[in-house]
Amino acid sequence: MFRVHPVLCLAFASCIGGESEPDPEACELAAESQTCPSCTSGPMTCTFGDTSVTEGSCGECQARGSLYQALCDAGEDASREEIVEDTVCEPATCEVFYDSCSDPCAPTCVLGSEIPESTCDMACVTPLPPPGACAWSGGGCDWVATR
Repeated sequence: MFRVHPVLCLAFASCIGGESEPDPEACELAAESQTCPSCTSGPMTCTFGDTSVTEGSCGECQARGSLYQALCDAGEDASREEIVEDTVCEPATCEVFYDSCSDPCAPTCVLGSEIPESTCDMACVTPLPPPGACAWSGGGCDWVATR
């Protein structure tokens, strides 16, 4: 005789008869933002709440689309209007940071928003010169050769 376990019946019934939940509106925005031009005007940081994305972008287009995708992946449940109105996009800058904890101080090229807080109170005695210009290169801040 064939017996079907009651839990399996419920699980199967919910899969075939249940309604799927609609995608968050962030997912709809992410899908709609896939039409950016293929240019890069520089790094852009777009932020909504605690979620922030920085990338090379043509204006705000790619950065905003990547932010919407990150919000979708995180299951953000804010409305379309909230997300669009409360998203802030600003140009990102790359900056030279000297770690005053080491001597000689080694320069690093980082996003201005990601400069680490130094706990050292001494100044660099012999700072090393930067190996080039600190600029956006590809997917992040890096040293670019100067002429």
